[in-house]
Amino acid sequence: APLNASVVAKAEKYKTGKEADKTNVEVGDLVTYKVKTTVPYQEVKPNGDKLVNEFKVSDTLTGAEFYLTGADVKGTAAVNTITVNGTTVTGFEKLSESLNGQNAFELDLMDLVDANNTYAGQEVVITYTAKVLNVNTVTNTATSTQDPTGTITKTYSGNATITKYDLEKKNKLEGAQFVVYRKNADNKKEYAVIGADGWITGQWIEETEDGKVPEGLGQALTTSNETGDTYGTVTVKGLKVGDYFFQEVVAPDGYSISTQDTAFKMIETKNAENKVTGVVAENPQNIFMVDSKISQLPSTGGMGTTLFTIA
Repeated sequence: APLNASVVAKAEKYKTGKEADKTNVEVGDLVTYKVKTTVPYQEVKPNGDKLVNEFKVSDTLTGAEFYLTGADVKGTAAVNTITVNGTTVTGFEKLSESLNGQNAFELDLMDLVDANNTYAGQEVVITYTAKVLNVNTVTNTATSTQDPTGTITKTYSGNATITKYDLEKKNKLEGAQFVVYRKNADNKKEYAVIGADGWITGQWIEETEDGKVPEGLGQALTTSNETGDTYGTVTVKGLKVGDYFFQEVVAPDGYSISTQDTAFKMIETKNAENKVTGVVAENPQNIFMVDSKISQLPSTGGMGTTLFTIA
């Protein structure tokens, strides 16, 4: 009678892959990564020597840190699992919570490599989340002892710069302060909390009930007082793809606050292979704002308005 038999094929090469669930992010976002590799085939020679003596997977983050436990971040839950062929392996613990907040790990998976080749040829998937720091490019490198070259993935955020001019757009102005907002699903303004050096923190606060700028936004963006190309400009950093607005909250001395907010869009850039290479502001030359001098305000509303303005 015929019998059933199974054969475990021995691979000549083992590849360690890496996937990210996002190509663009903002500071403070969680990115979910999946490191994928294959359990190697074990061969024991007649003299007792083993073909495979080490099976480790390593992962290094640049610009982010592991977020393996804790509360949800912007609706994304912390993830921390290891599976083989889609099933959690009995006896294997999740990625250690001691790694939380770190940026590199090396996992010893040699227990998966046995003489019976129980898991040989099956896919190992290490899934975890990481929080984006104050960088424009998050780089991640995953390798294994069977594939020391490994795979590198990149995720991007971008910066936007606004230039402040006088009404005739002849001179750049220093001393203005800006905030940045976007519109949510309810068409309400959400303002970015801004930290040091113009980096957003990832926290957004909705406008007040009467449509005003909320308190607690942190340091507003202030135009540079340096000479050169940065004079009269200010940059907000760490934005993902989307539509945004600059809003002036403090005007330069002698000028009025602009009532026209400046809209701008963040987009992905791609190379010839259609691979994402970064996030930039679309048409940056159009991101500017002009202010009128107080003495140049139109005299509308009659003499009372004019006298009030002069006062």
